[in-house]
Amino acid sequence: MTANIKAKASKLKSAAIKARGKPSALARAVKKSRPVAKAKGGVKKARPAANVKFKKSARTPKAAPAKSPARAAKKAAPAKPKAIARRVLKKAVKVSLKKTAKPSANKRKPAATPKGSAPKKRTAKTPLITVLCGGCSSEREVSLVSGQKIFEALAAQFEAVLRVLDAHVLPEDLDPAQTVIFPAFHGTWGEDGGVQTLLESRGFAYAGCGPLSSARCMDKIQTKAAARACALPVVDEIFFEASAKPAAQDVVARLGDAVVVKPVDEGSSVGLHMVQGAAELEKIFGQIANGRWMIEPRIVGREFAVGVLDGAAMGIVEIVPTGGVYDYAHKYTPGSTRYEFPAKLDDQTARRMRAAAQTAFAACECRDFSRVDFMMDGRGQFYLLEINTIPGLTATSLLPKSASCSGLDFPALAKRMVEPAIARWRKRR
Repeated sequence: MTANIKAKASKLKSAAIKARGKPSALARAVKKSRPVAKAKGGVKKARPAANVKFKKSARTPKAAPAKSPARAAKKAAPAKPKAIARRVLKKAVKVSLKKTAKPSANKRKPAATPKGSAPKKRTAKTPLITVLCGGCSSEREVSLVSGQKIFEALAAQFEAVLRVLDAHVLPEDLDPAQTVIFPAFHGTWGEDGGVQTLLESRGFAYAGCGPLSSARCMDKIQTKAAARACALPVVDEIFFEASAKPAAQDVVARLGDAVVVKPVDEGSSVGLHMVQGAAELEKIFGQIANGRWMIEPRIVGREFAVGVLDGAAMGIVEIVPTGGVYDYAHKYTPGSTRYEFPAKLDDQTARRMRAAAQTAFAACECRDFSRVDFMMDGRGQFYLLEINTIPGLTATSLLPKSASCSGLDFPALAKRMVEPAIARWRKRR
């Protein structure tokens, strides 16, 4: 009987060797098993190899029908060693076959995730970017478009949300420990330091200029004063309150017949009037009921804009409105203005204009980004007009065009605009 067990074990071991090329650990363990003691009735028991544990079988092997005295003797013998050996070696064969089997060529591999397809997850070192837009100024509609555009660009690179405000109040649920603010307001409250003051008081890190530089740049009188202190070219002006208008004849005598009347603290050419002569000026004065205003001599020539990013001037954009005046309608109506970027200027003039933009940016203590506007007369002399601390970010806006001259597309520009604020947020933690 023992010889019969060994013969069948040898067959199963050969199957394992064929499947893998060498006997498995379990096959070698069974080979080492040998009878060491006799049980009652003269039957030898197999000693299991070291470190090999056998579980007791719950099933009793079926007895084969006795056909001869020899088979009857086999039936009477205990079947446990034979059953154990068969189960052990069958398991060894299965393990060996599983290890050596090659994966099916038809088995589909899991598809790889396209690079950059998954949204960037916020971590402890990466804040939520909250874009604020709307407000109650005369430039609300432009702010809504700018906010949507900058949000879309930032959301592709950061975890970002867009919040539209209908009042000049910050949402109470904003947490300075979790979020960086990108204010996309234009005009009053957004560019005059109002929202920046509130953000500072609540401890937020935010993109763009601070309260003082925002207020200075929104006030064209202060901007020109800072420019004059740095010897930057600016035109003469007359400042007045709506309640104390100057005599039209005095204005013409000082600045000439062709003048520009505009608010001191509005943007996007809101309230801009082109006037010819004292009679027209008197009519315009009759329409002015409140606010702070200024009058400048009108420069007939070319208009330019230079974007400044982290203190470095980018490309120069020339603005060519179809109607001759770059007013609110021409700024935001597609097709009403032609743009040349980079502008067609000689190298020396272009270098001087970019240098003037950087000087004005520093003189008004701007940070992160701004847009500096110039006018050039027929003699080739350019003059500083104003600085926009939150320039438009619409499809027709000038800052993205300036950035494109420096090799930055809109998503890259958006990232560069918010990165300094993220750095300030991390520094505060």
